[in-house]
Amino acid sequence: MSNNRVSKNNRVSKNKLRGIAKGPLTPSPSPCNKRQLKQYILSVGSKTRRTCAQCGMSYLVNSPSDVKLHDKFHRICVDGRDWNMRLGEPLESISQNEAIYKVDSSRQYECIGALEMLDIVNKELNAPDDNDFWTSGDSNGSVYVYVRNKVAVGIVSVERFNTNPGHGKKGYWFSVEDGRVVSPQPLDILCGISRIYVCRRYRRHGIAIKLLHAVQRHLIYGLVIPSLKIAWSQPSTSGGQLAMRFNGRMHKSGKVLIPVYT
Repeated sequence: MSNNRVSKNNRVSKNKLRGIAKGPLTPSPSPCNKRQLKQYILSVGSKTRRTCAQCGMSYLVNSPSDVKLHDKFHRICVDGRDWNMRLGEPLESISQNEAIYKVDSSRQYECIGALEMLDIVNKELNAPDDNDFWTSGDSNGSVYVYVRNKVAVGIVSVERFNTNPGHGKKGYWFSVEDGRVVSPQPLDILCGISRIYVCRRYRRHGIAIKLLHAVQRHLIYGLVIPSLKIAWSQPSTSGGQLAMRFNGRMHKSGKVLIPVYT
């Protein structure tokens, strides 16, 4: 643990302190780039700000409201969210205690639970709220959760595209290594992965891939969607690695490309 203390005599601009206090969440480390997690503490007068080494959230340790907010965020981020398995029928039963459910946006409990989990994803990615396509009830998308022992530990939100000419979103080949689109020629895609997340305690157990397979089998009735018809939105470092395993293709340049959408 490293401690950074700021005395009253230090000339530190308000903007700098504000940047430290309200900076974005620490992104989750890539499986290919493991590093030791550290917890940082900043003391300013009577206020002590801490950045949690596990969930990445920065909060004031002597503020009851901040501590309560962190406790809730940390619990969902690391361990998952309680899920009532009596609500709805599972799309796929993985084992006696594990199943994949489709979220019914008309049911308040399910909708709130999914939104809380997706809020974690948005904070980690420093991304905007992107839930209108599935909460509106217009069949423009779906959300699936992976439930283990009555706890939702994984989630994916997917947009279903309008396939009419001139009305659908466009897909393109994207180089993960270069971080850019490599071809202006649009791809024919049917849906896009908006957000996908697995709680930290349950990562590297194949949950994300199982969620993607559920999307393939259940998003469009009567059709198993080919993997290359599924595109990605703003993949993170770990998301890019997942995308390459799921539907990456080797280019003649030797670089792996994935389909993304705009």
